[in-house]
Amino acid sequence: MQLHRITRLTLIAAVAIAASGCAESEPTDIQGTLLRGLSESQSNDTTGTVPPPPTNPTPGSFKGYVLGPGTGPDTMATAPRLEGVTVAVYPLEGWNGGEPDVGELAATMITNANGEFQSPTLEGGEYLITFVPPAAGIYRGVYVTTTIHAGSSSGNWWVVLPRK
Repeated sequence: MQLHRITRLTLIAAVAIAASGCAESEPTDIQGTLLRGLSESQSNDTTGTVPPPPTNPTPGSFKGYVLGPGTGPDTMATAPRLEGVTVAVYPLEGWNGGEPDVGELAATMITNANGEFQSPTLEGGEYLITFVPPAAGIYRGVYVTTTIHAGSSSGNWWVVLPRK
C-alpha cells in the first residue's frame, strides 16, 4: 500500500486492511516499534478540489473525531464515537525503509466521550500522527502523515479505526 500524504483540511480515514498483515501489540517506543500494530490510513477526498499545503508551512493545528466503522447506508451517522484514543504527533523527518524517522513527541491528546480531539498549535511542517485506542478495546490503531499549516484547523478530520 502506498503512503498517501494528506493534503486536505478534512480527513476521512477509510481503512480496509487485512488483519493478517498487522500485529496487535501496542507501540512502546519510537525505535522500530512506532507503527507496530497500526494500519496505514488513507484519505478520501470527497470535494475533489483542495489546494496543496504551502511550501513553507506556518504554525497551525488540527482537530476532528475518531470513530469506529458505521453500519447502514449512512456509515458516518451510525459510526460510534470513540473515547480514550491516544492521538500522538511526531515531526516526520523522513523514512528509513518502512520505518519513519521522527523527532521527539510534539503533542499528545486523548479523545473525549464524543471522540473529539484538538491539537495545540504546532510548528508548520510534516508530521506523522498515530491514533491508538485502549488495548482492551475492539479497535486497531492507525497512522497518517500530514502537513500542518495555518489552515489545517479549518475543517474536521474524521478518523475511522478498523476492528481487530
